[in-house]
Amino acid sequence: MSKGQIKMFETTAVLIVFFFLMAISIIFYYNMSFSNQQNELVEIRRINSFQNAVRTFFMPELDCSFGGVKVYNCYDVLKLEKFSELFNTDNDFRGFYVQMFGTSLIKVDELYPNSKTLILYNFTPEKFDNKLNVFSPVLLYDPNGKGSCLGLTGSCSFGIVEVAYYD
Repeated sequence: MSKGQIKMFETTAVLIVFFFLMAISIIFYYNMSFSNQQNELVEIRRINSFQNAVRTFFMPELDCSFGGVKVYNCYDVLKLEKFSELFNTDNDFRGFYVQMFGTSLIKVDELYPNSKTLILYNFTPEKFDNKLNVFSPVLLYDPNGKGSCLGLTGSCSFGIVEVAYYD
């Protein structure tokens, strides 16, 4: 082998190593950017889930208010029942909330002293990849109940609001 052939072989070997390292770098960069995109999608799902939960927790349609004063983390049982009934019977009503909540499930579980569940909103897809839940304790005021609650005639019970967001 002559010196020219050896130099040509060395140059070819250096180019092969260079392109090999370049290919590994591109693959590494692609995997890192894909991982970052996946993390961003997870974060967007969490934000959407939290936004649905906040919308639910502060819906004036369901809250307890007495003489213009709102009681936080309190739902009126009569309003809950009427909301559920309207959602299941009125298409315009349903359409408004489908735009607001999308594919979600919102339910209120009464835990004490009784045990019952009321589904307020159910637009669960047949197939979904992820389900994110947000829970919050809530006071349930029933103006038709016996006794007194919050200084008013009616009964109170304790429950949990579950907001499930499907993706």
